Amino acid sequence: NGFLAYGGSKHALCCAVRRRAERWGAEGVRLNAIAPGATQTPMLQGTIDHPIYSKGLAGLKVPLGRNADPEDSAISLTPINKASPST
Repeated sequence: NGFLAYGGSKHALCCAVRRRAERWGAEGVRLNAIAPGATQTPMLQGTIDHPIYSKGLAGLKVPLGRNADPEDSAISLTPINKASPST
């Protein structure tokens, strides 16, 4: 199952962005990361359909009440794209 590597690398990226933002923020550099939760992709669907892994998903509370769509992440990038770039 690739979720262990996926989850570990996602967490590592979030931590790295946070640390860089702390360091570079004093110099006016802004960093952003998008790390959505469960997003309806072929990888997630394979887990949902798997008889063993799907048991671990049963009963999980999802804030939206549904898995995110890839478009949900794209919408969240719009304000970042419109922000003034740091130089």
